[in-house]
Amino acid sequence: MLPLAYWILFSSIGTYFLLTWANNHARAGYVLAYTALQPFTSTILSVILILCGVQGLNMPGWNALGIIGVFLGLVLVVLDGKRQHEADEALPSLPLRESLAD
Repeated sequence: MLPLAYWILFSSIGTYFLLTWANNHARAGYVLAYTALQPFTSTILSVILILCGVQGLNMPGWNALGIIGVFLGLVLVVLDGKRQHEADEALPSLPLRESLAD
């Protein structure tokens, strides 16, 4: 019962609360990075626990190599977002009324 309570409170409710908070306070690219890299982080932590001697866990399989594509896609999205952010900052800012009229 205790592992189930931990899973519900921390892995579900806590995670979604933190993700919602991050959506309000962090740049979208950082939230995207967290969402995309969460399975990778879980895999790394599992391997560390297995190497430390924790029983009952199995090493990740070959499917864990899928993180390479996820990571490369994430790098491309973040670089494009940075480029777009820099381009947006280079534009002259217009007063609110003029920008709404366009």
